[in-house]
Amino acid sequence: MSSAADLLEFPALVAILDRYARTPGGHRAILASTPGQSRETLDRVFALAGEAARYLRDAEAGRRGVLRLDFGGVADVAPLLAELRIEGAALEAGGIASILLLLDRASDLRQILDSLAADYPQLWRVAGSASDFSPLLREFSGKILPDGTLDDRASPALHRIRQELGRKRLAIEASLEKVLRDHTEGALQEDWIGIRNDRFVVPVKAGMKRRIEGVVHGTSSSGQTLFIEPLETIERNNELIALREEEMREIHRILLEMTSRLRERSAEIAVALEAVTELDAAFARGAFAREFECTMPEIGADRLVLKEARHPVLQDVLRARRIKVVPLTLALDHDKRVLVISGPNTGGKTIALKTVGLLSLAAQAGIPVPATEAAFPLFHRVLADIG
Repeated sequence: MSSAADLLEFPALVAILDRYARTPGGHRAILASTPGQSRETLDRVFALAGEAARYLRDAEAGRRGVLRLDFGGVADVAPLLAELRIEGAALEAGGIASILLLLDRASDLRQILDSLAADYPQLWRVAGSASDFSPLLREFSGKILPDGTLDDRASPALHRIRQELGRKRLAIEASLEKVLRDHTEGALQEDWIGIRNDRFVVPVKAGMKRRIEGVVHGTSSSGQTLFIEPLETIERNNELIALREEEMREIHRILLEMTSRLRERSAEIAVALEAVTELDAAFARGAFAREFECTMPEIGADRLVLKEARHPVLQDVLRARRIKVVPLTLALDHDKRVLVISGPNTGGKTIALKTVGLLSLAAQAGIPVPATEAAFPLFHRVLADIG
């Protein structure tokens, strides 16, 4: 970032715009905004932002069919896509759930904007680039719980194993509760069942070890309590551990299978991520444009025109105090190439210069301009010497 951009508070403007992004990709796209984009790129960005601003206005007005779009909850899946390309790798259930949420958001955006393609063709062009993932989402539906673990219904084998695990735990707990009842006085340090080294144990006073036969699986920090696995539960604990190992093998098999299914469509998933990112960035610009009463500037003009323009960083600060920024209007062209601003101290000369400079940078970084009308040439450089 050049010193002129810092002087003109361009980073502060980008930070304001970034408030409106909702996805990790959208944040990255906004924070990467820099002046110097090509006219073709800027035309595309402003066309999307303009449609997004109009869409938000129509949604707020309750226009039929214009539903609020949801970008919430989308995680940063770019690293997961890199891992997905590794043949034989298995993503964790939480990672798979993150990818499925992205695909769900992309499918929703595609479906909503499909019915509105005639009114928002630029938004539909981006949303429509994502594939229809509905069959894949139905295939994976209900298999991963909100906490990122596999549901029992992920496979018949997993359902059977977990049911058996439940029965084994109940049998072990019943056996240990009998031990607790039989030794309510004397040997037990406390009346509870614990787990040590993945095995169910009871707390026994160190001096009463011989009263309960079994395997010691640890000692308390004070040394006063031994955690003993009674003999009568050892075989059941062994069976429980064997079932847990079987459960882990089945989970790994399921994750491998699910990862493989996603790998088959990794290229399409990457396109969906790009689409959601681009739409999120467009709606961030659109929301900024609505809140700061912006226009989409004309780029590549043979003049510089600002009508009722405001400095967005100053506007953001003063808005919190419920103070309105005094707008400025000016025009420069081939015949009027220099503008001299004069007046008393605190008369607004510096902020006028900063406004022109900052909005020139904003326009060439794809950021809507707080003004009722704006036109800019394509500048090679924007220089500033203020103060």
